[in-house]
Amino acid sequence: MKSEHWDLEQERWRLPYSRSVDVPKLLQLFYKTTTSYKYLFTLSLLDLLQSTHFETLTMSFRDLARQMFFHAWYPHVFFRLSFGSADQMSVYLDALKLEWDSDKPLLPARLREYLDDADLPVNPLMRYVPSRLLQPFFSDALCRVPDGKK
Repeated sequence: MKSEHWDLEQERWRLPYSRSVDVPKLLQLFYKTTTSYKYLFTLSLLDLLQSTHFETLTMSFRDLARQMFFHAWYPHVFFRLSFGSADQMSVYLDALKLEWDSDKPLLPARLREYLDDADLPVNPLMRYVPSRLLQPFFSDALCRVPDGKK
C-alpha cells in the first residue's frame, strides 16, 4: 500500500528509466548548483535543439550565450531576480545597457534582434559551464584530476 505522504526529497530527482540516457548521470548535472549558468545553458541548449527539430546537433557558443541572455533578461529586469552572489549573469545583463520603454513592451523578437547585435561576453560564460555539465559522464576518468585541469 502506498503511503499518502509525499516525500519531496525522494520524488524531486526521480526520472523515468531510459535505455539511451544514463539517468543517474543526467541527474548529477544539477546536484551542485550555486549559479544559474547550468540551468540557463541546459534550457538554451534544449531550445536551440528543438528549434531545429533536433536535426542540427552543432551550434556555436555564441548562439548558446545569446539564448542564455534571452532567458535571463526578463526575470532580471522585470522581477529584479538575483541569480546569487557568485553569479555574474546580472552583471553581464546590466552591462548590455538594454533600454526598454515601459509604454512599449520589448517583444521577444526585438530582444533577440538586440542580442544578435550585442557584444555578448561569450568566453566568460562558456569557460566552465560546458565542461561542468559533462563531468558526471566522465567521473571515473576525472576522479583524481584537479579541478583546474578538468
